[in-house]
Amino acid sequence: LQAAVTARLALLSPSTLAPLRVAALAATPRRSVLARLFSAAEVTAAVLEAERADLLTVHDDLLQFRHPTIVAGLIEGMGVFERRDLRLRLAAVLDDEEERAVLSASAADAPDATIAAALERAAATAHRRGALHLAAQHARRAWELTPDDLPDDRRRRRMHTANILVAAGEP
Repeated sequence: LQAAVTARLALLSPSTLAPLRVAALAATPRRSVLARLFSAAEVTAAVLEAERADLLTVHDDLLQFRHPTIVAGLIEGMGVFERRDLRLRLAAVLDDEEERAVLSASAADAPDATIAAALERAAATAHRRGALHLAAQHARRAWELTPDDLPDDRRRRRMHTANILVAAGEP
């Protein structure tokens, strides 16, 4: 199946692949978000070509890939640096703070106090809505991204992670 998807993606024009790759990185791919990174004409052309190739469907603003292997193929088709760059570009235009923090963290290759703080807030948001496992993931990544020269923050985030894991019933 993955080979078939890869073959279908190879038929797309390069100008279509760029917006689709960004959409594949988004938790909720939307035309309006793509339009913050690409021209309206580029987004329209990419979406039309992807629809004709039966890779996605459009529901108002929402883009829905037809199968998870399409998303995987788009992401795997990127190099490490392209994926990192697109995650950062996407994060910069998102309205949702939690998604912005997660994308920034996934692009981080070194400790970063700003991203760690954003993830800590994302963990609190997820915890408030009862998504304990997700809150624990965010909290753990916030702890991992906290620079060593901030020992109080590292300690607090480590304890916060542990508390969420206990609340979630994890060992």
